[in-house]
Amino acid sequence: MFLKLGGSLITDKAKELFCYLAKRIAPGRILLAGEVDGIFTADPLRDPEAKLVTEITPSQTDELTTLLPGSYGPDVTGGMAQKVRLTLELVREMPGTTVLIMSGRVLGIVKRALLGSPPSRCTVIKTSCAPGGR
Repeated sequence: MFLKLGGSLITDKAKELFCYLAKRIAPGRILLAGEVDGIFTADPLRDPEAKLVTEITPSQTDELTTLLPGSYGPDVTGGMAQKVRLTLELVREMPGTTVLIMSGRVLGIVKRALLGSPPSRCTVIKTSCAPGGR
């Protein structure tokens, strides 16, 4: 079972609803599709040296939240840092759940991910990384 969230969470109430539903549905996967391929070490739209972080676990919370920026544009939800905190909290509470953060701008990428074929460029948030992951 999966829960797909396309677009931005607009208000704190929407975030609360998202967490409430995820905890009740207990999805195996949550897909978050946005403007970029996943979580980066800097804003990839502003910094050509930004590197994609391929895997994140709850043990990296403090390290990542100091690294990640808030929102630069009209996104009033706290930007990528808030999304990472939210998904790390969900993964911590639901260890069997995997979150994929990916670009929604590539034609067919969300459909393929829904069908079980994750994109080659994305960030996976889960309970623990594979050896050598990150």
